[in-house]
Amino acid sequence: DLAEQVRRVLDDTRLEPSRLHLELTETAVLGDEAQAIALLARLRAMGVRIWLDDFGTGFSGLSHLRRVPVDGVKIDRSFIADMLRDPD
Repeated sequence: DLAEQVRRVLDDTRLEPSRLHLELTETAVLGDEAQAIALLARLRAMGVRIWLDDFGTGFSGLSHLRRVPVDGVKIDRSFIADMLRDPD
């Protein structure tokens, strides 16, 4: 259980939870969305910050971001590379 492992590490190291930022890839989070949402909610309840990494490399749309409890999104360069040249 990732949340329990993180809690133990935080206890052992005495690191303030808000100082820990976990980056999870879009595919890892959105593979089993219901389980991921529950896990991310537990981590955030501890005070851990969650970032969604490589957004735009998978098949999800922006609507997924509304359901997934993350603190930030790191957008993959390929997702925005042609943004100024390609109106789509």
